[in-house]
Amino acid sequence: MWCSEHEPPTPHLEFERKSSQIFRGDTVKLECDIDGDNWTYTLQCGDKKYNSKDENDFEITVELTQSCKCKVCRGSVCSEWSNAVNLTVSDNPIVTVKPQSSVFTGDTVTLICDVRRSTGRTIYWFKNYNRTKAVSATVTLREVRVSDGGRYSCAVQNKTTQSQGVELTVRERPKPVVRVQPDGRVSRGQTVTLSCDIQQTDVINWRYSWNKDNSEIHVSQSQEYRISSVNESHTGDYSCTGRETGGSRYSHTSDKVTLTVSGKESCDTVYSKLKIKGEVN
Repeated sequence: MWCSEHEPPTPHLEFERKSSQIFRGDTVKLECDIDGDNWTYTLQCGDKKYNSKDENDFEITVELTQSCKCKVCRGSVCSEWSNAVNLTVSDNPIVTVKPQSSVFTGDTVTLICDVRRSTGRTIYWFKNYNRTKAVSATVTLREVRVSDGGRYSCAVQNKTTQSQGVELTVRERPKPVVRVQPDGRVSRGQTVTLSCDIQQTDVINWRYSWNKDNSEIHVSQSQEYRISSVNESHTGDYSCTGRETGGSRYSHTSDKVTLTVSGKESCDTVYSKLKIKGEVN
């Protein structure tokens, strides 16, 4: 237990290691450990300082090899700096995938090998640990197929260590199905609901575009498009397309579904109007 008139004990800085190597851009967690509470924590890594009230753990993004240390304060009284923790950033290449690592068939994917200080040297690419023919820092895969999926990594000529692998997942581009409720043939005044059903994907959120006679008429996050009190002008061919919210993927366009609205009002519609007017008991 620490008394306020004495200098506080020296904290201990711990590094929570998730893998054997740290790559540029990785996020690491450091914990400034000391007994007691109501501390203000300061972490210093290289020239940067991070402060936290009450929370003793820090998550930082590492760009360079650097040494980190921490101290605690309560009021104007501060501890000595803790032990140093060295964050050594691997000099191995880094692979990035654009636009993203999960795509659909037919998309274009760019693989980039960031070699940092090895600019100008020959680059080797590997797919599922087997060397490919590509030798440039940037590789573009056009109209990808499911078979293009796999683990991609790169290495610099005369260096034995490969980059971390990046998993490219290629799935078949889905095709939505349009469903119509209550039916594709309705009478004037009825309510019609069109739903855009997209199956077998890992996309969490879609943004749905609706077309009528090949012209876009509605875009929303809801897979349903509702038309209240239809009339003859709503007759036409309807289709939909899904686009990933916050991503680059999109579906095929669905097959067209024809909605036909007759000029005669349905019995249900007539009954509802009469009931509203109080003409039906």
